[in-house]
Amino acid sequence: MMKISIYSSLAILFLAGCQTESPTPKTDYGDWAYESTVVKTVDSHEFTFPTEGYAFEHRDEYVQQCVDAIAYNCKLLGITEFTVPIKYRFVTSRDEMARFTGIAASGTTNSWTRTIHMAVFDSTETTTDEVLTDPPIVHETMHMISQVAWGHPGQKGNWINEGLATYAAGTCSGWTPREMYRFFMENEMLASVDSMITDFYHVGEMVGYHQAAVWVEHMISRYGLETFQQYWNPQNTMSFDEIFGVSIAEMETRINEDI
Repeated sequence: MMKISIYSSLAILFLAGCQTESPTPKTDYGDWAYESTVVKTVDSHEFTFPTEGYAFEHRDEYVQQCVDAIAYNCKLLGITEFTVPIKYRFVTSRDEMARFTGIAASGTTNSWTRTIHMAVFDSTETTTDEVLTDPPIVHETMHMISQVAWGHPGQKGNWINEGLATYAAGTCSGWTPREMYRFFMENEMLASVDSMITDFYHVGEMVGYHQAAVWVEHMISRYGLETFQQYWNPQNTMSFDEIFGVSIAEMETRINEDI
């Protein structure tokens, strides 16, 4: 009985020692930095997350949001089947976004590489006051689906590209694009039509994106998705006026009267 007891004690000590062993890799990588991620594939789409932090802890929720966003955006565009694999990568800071994409944005889409990057972090992961736990999943996914299915609208279509994605996202801090537009209009904050068309990314993001979203909403609801797609088409050579029968300035005047 004494021998059994000794062996049992040794086994317990051995297991306890194994359990407290550090998971830190023992490999010497020299001047190479070690990074770890977890990867999962769902419906042919690949999802990559860091191995700790808010994004990791909520990874299953974000994956489901991405899957839902694909279905929602396809329905919005009248696409019955979308089989192109998308790679989603979630990172823990804007600095990481800049390192991976060159832009310190909350989200970016590269339709050529079929890759979407998004930053997710809470107050414990940043030295600033910013918390980013609601990444622009619907917005970025709409960029991917529309550009893969219809092509990229090109430089002339920056406003329509961002407008469609913002329209799809639906709300910003609980405000719809139309509500935001009304506020900007009443406070004389709307961007000029010319700057929206020719210099969109130098228009303030909050104003420009929501102003464009209301334009897109009007175009789709009044003229139909097929006509909207015709203007979007990168091979299209017809002007806005020729396709819609009015100029963008005239369209905005109608929107302002309606709102």
